[in-house]
Amino acid sequence: MNSRHANKKTIPFESIEQMLATMSYDWHSSEYFISPDEVLHTYPSGTPYRPNFYGLCLCIEGWLDIKINDERLTVHPFSFFAISPFNIIQKGEQSPDCKGWFLLFTKDFLLKNLIDVHQLEIFLFFARNTKAYIQLEKTDAELLLQLYDILKNIRNNIDTPHHLDRA
Repeated sequence: MNSRHANKKTIPFESIEQMLATMSYDWHSSEYFISPDEVLHTYPSGTPYRPNFYGLCLCIEGWLDIKINDERLTVHPFSFFAISPFNIIQKGEQSPDCKGWFLLFTKDFLLKNLIDVHQLEIFLFFARNTKAYIQLEKTDAELLLQLYDILKNIRNNIDTPHHLDRA
């Protein structure tokens, strides 16, 4: 076993709840999170962690420095990236106007909502790829933003009886 794999085992997993508490987000579920439409709350820089969840992220404004599997990235508007439990994440600095959307979810959440577990294998691309993000054209990003608008409406109606069915 090489030292990189040995070190990976010592890096702690972090849950959605832990991450949101660190960032001072108030949310009702430990299985998924739909980000609000606001400037990102600051996450402490420098502490690596392994998410015990999956995430889809799209930068809308500003910039964010992040390391994913020791690959330093500066994320700019319309950069799309995914994270998974296979990744080691370390946040760096961010611009004061950094804004984006992110959708976080656990494997259990997906399985309860009838998704095929093999679809999670798509995240292996991001876990093994040297470029952990895709820079989109604005027109392509706008399609994702339309989907995010639908999710935001669901997020804002969490008191409805079918909230989780629609999430």
